[in-house]
This record gives sequence, structure tokens and C-alpha cells, in this order.
Amino acid sequence: MSFYWKVGLGMAVVLALAFLIIFLLPRGESAIVERQLQEAMEAARRGETERVIGFISKSYGDRPEEYGEVCATIRRYVGPGKYRDLEVSGLEIRVIGESATARFRVRVMGPTGMPDFSRRIDLDLRKEGESWKVISARSDPAR
Repeated sequence: MSFYWKVGLGMAVVLALAFLIIFLLPRGESAIVERQLQEAMEAARRGETERVIGFISKSYGDRPEEYGEVCATIRRYVGPGKYRDLEVSGLEIRVIGESATARFRVRVMGPTGMPDFSRRIDLDLRKEGESWKVISARSDPAR
């Protein structure tokens, strides 16, 4: 085996490892946040209201009563038969230490006979133990 062939083979191995690391292995905390958000959306699709609430921090918002308010809102809008389906697109996650932000669009397909609508969602999350919890949320009509 010639020197150049060995160098070429070595470079191919290094490039293959780099590809695996960059594209196939989890992206650390961002991957964990993404997985938890996907789990929350799946729970919402199935109408599992209390599971969705489990992704909300008990210290949600700036006032102590905000946690109860957001739980009441989730109970009002998430549940069996509340909508046909949800579609999430454009997910962007940024993690800095123990804080994270997530931005995405969600399209809600209402019950039969009700119009669909889309919203842009911005979430602030904080790591609590091994989980990421939502500490604040904003929603605007998607454009």
C-alpha cells in the first residue's frame, strides 16, 4: 500500500467519523429539548391534557397565579375532540447553559366544520433536573 493510498484512506475515515458526529449523533441539549417538544405535541395530538401540563414549569410566568392560568388554558383547548390534528414546522432551538428558547409554527386543524388556524409560538425553557420545562410562552398569528 502506497503512502498516498494510506493518507487517502485515513482522510476517508476521518471524514466518515465527522459526518457521523455532525449529522447522526444527537446534538446534545438541543436534541433533548426537541425530543421533549415533540413528546408534548404528540401528547396534545392524543388529547392527553395532564401530560401536556407536565411540560410546564411550576414557576411559569412572573406571577405565582400564572401557572394555574396556563394550566386552565391548556385544559380548555387540549383534549379529545378539540381538534383533528396539529402540524409543527420551522422549529428553531437555541440552548445557552440552563436556558433555552424554541420558536416554531403550529397549524391547528379544527374539528370538522371549524376553520384551521396557524400560530407562531415562542417558548422560553429552563432545565429542571433532567427535563426542560416551559417558563414562558408567546403566541402570534402566523404569517
